[in-house]
Amino acid sequence: EKRRNSVTNSAKKRKSVQTVDQQKQYERETALFGHHPVLFLDDTINSVFAYACDAGDALDVKLCKTFRDKTQQKIISDGVDKLLDTVHDALGVPIDQFENYCVHNIIKLPENITMGDVAKWREINENQPQTQKSKDKELDKQIKQQKEVESSIEDLIERTTSQIELNQKLVAEQQFLEEEMEMIVKYEKRLESALQNGERIDGMWKKIINDSE
Repeated sequence: EKRRNSVTNSAKKRKSVQTVDQQKQYERETALFGHHPVLFLDDTINSVFAYACDAGDALDVKLCKTFRDKTQQKIISDGVDKLLDTVHDALGVPIDQFENYCVHNIIKLPENITMGDVAKWREINENQPQTQKSKDKELDKQIKQQKEVESSIEDLIERTTSQIELNQKLVAEQQFLEEEMEMIVKYEKRLESALQNGERIDGMWKKIINDSE
């Protein structure tokens, strides 16, 4: 958190300067967006460095838990600081290019748009929130209904699949029982025939057992 705080403090100083120096320059944009556009860019850019600092702090804490020696911990903290300085230097030019492009091509309104145009647009936009809320509410309702339908379909598929598997098992068991019954009937007939012909039963049983195996 210590490194993130340094980024936050630097950002506050930068914002205070830009709010004063650039307020008039971006008066139309501020009126249109409801927020100073350069400050929005500052927040975006500072978040990049803040997250990098969070990663550095986490790395610092993790390594210092492994190495308890104070001297080693000091070396670790200094090393993390150097790593973040390298990251900062590497990002410096691309971020400056990004900010410069946004300032001149994205957040800057064309010169032919007046404050009167901005006021009309805001008036129209302010009359639309309720309509948009109704649309959002209806969309949320449709999404909820769609999820309920999908859930019902998934439940039906699951129950149908379970029933199919159960039916397949029952069919297999029924087939097995039918085969067993056929074998029993066959053996009964052979035993009956053996008894009628005066054959030895113990030998017949042995033969039946061998056949069944």
